[in-house]
Amino acid sequence: MCIRDRLETGKLPQNLEDKFGDYPKMFNDLFKQSKLNFEIKTYDLINKDFPQNLDNTDLWLITGSSYGVYENVPWISKLKNLIKKIYKLKTPLIGICFGHQVIAEALGGKVEKSSKGWGVGVHRYERKLNPKWSKIVGDYFFGYASHQDQVVIKPKNAFSIYGSSFCPNSILCYDNVEKPIAISIQSHPEFKKDCLEMIIKKRKSKLKIIWSMRKWSYDYINWRLVTAYPGGMKYAIKHPIELIKDLWNYLSWCQKVDQDIN
Repeated sequence: MCIRDRLETGKLPQNLEDKFGDYPKMFNDLFKQSKLNFEIKTYDLINKDFPQNLDNTDLWLITGSSYGVYENVPWISKLKNLIKKIYKLKTPLIGICFGHQVIAEALGGKVEKSSKGWGVGVHRYERKLNPKWSKIVGDYFFGYASHQDQVVIKPKNAFSIYGSSFCPNSILCYDNVEKPIAISIQSHPEFKKDCLEMIIKKRKSKLKIIWSMRKWSYDYINWRLVTAYPGGMKYAIKHPIELIKDLWNYLSWCQKVDQDIN
């Protein structure tokens, strides 16, 4: 029996977890569907639960997350160092969405918010290189996408196997194109169709809220920022990641109020 360790880097919205389970359950269901038999241990990295021993694992898996890999967060920096150690040991490594991005950043690539905006829904990815193992997938495949960040510069030791005009580096493999140490994918193989549909609905409702905010006057926006931050507009401009997080929390709160009313 193989031992596979999963590095959990985020949580799904509660309504999605209630219906489909958390990331560990989703991957367990995926593995069972693939008739894979192994022992799995999950580490909750956000809550500082990091593995102490790297020697007894046959494969590592890094899950998705709502965090950005470029954020100055202690556990993300620690994860990047962990990835470097795992890669140096040549232990097989898989990354999904955030996992895909953080492996790239840790090994010398660059990730940023795409100027193309959000990629949500079923996306088609074309094969760019032809390693033997890619024949299982074929010349193209369809994946469930839900991301705004992308790998814009791949590491020097990475090969881009599949991509699209929207997301050129959709599947990367590392070190050796035929026998890679690591493989990462931007889309979500663990998602089910119903899960993706719920995510799309959430994205749409947030977009509607943002669209309604176009009517806000400058004075009103300035007042909201002054009440939220000590330096008002100037503070918000200097701390864009904090502003985006707070805006996301505000949109989520608006959605919850709307659900409670309806």
